[in-house]
Amino acid sequence: MEPSPVPAVFGTAVAGLRDALRGEQRPGVLVLQEIPAPRRLAPHAVAFSADVLRADEEVGSGRFVVLHDPAGQDGWQGDTRVVAFVSA
Repeated sequence: MEPSPVPAVFGTAVAGLRDALRGEQRPGVLVLQEIPAPRRLAPHAVAFSADVLRADEEVGSGRFVVLHDPAGQDGWQGDTRVVAFVSA
C-alpha cells in the first residue's frame, strides 16, 4: 500500500513546527530534534523530542507528537491530535 499524499494543512503545520525548532536551539541548554513518529496511530504524523540540560546533565525531557488522519477518528473528535509528554 502506497502512503497517501500529505494533506496541505498538515504539511503547512509540520513546516511551521520545523521552522520553530530551528529557531529555538540553545546548545548546552536545550536540545530539540525531530524523531521518528508513531506509524500505526495515523496516516500522517510528526514527532519531536526536547532535552533540557544543566551543567551537561539532563534535568528534563519531553516528546511532542502531532497525528493527522484526514478521515478523522471518533475518539479524537476531529482529524488531528496532539500528544505531549514532559518529565522533569
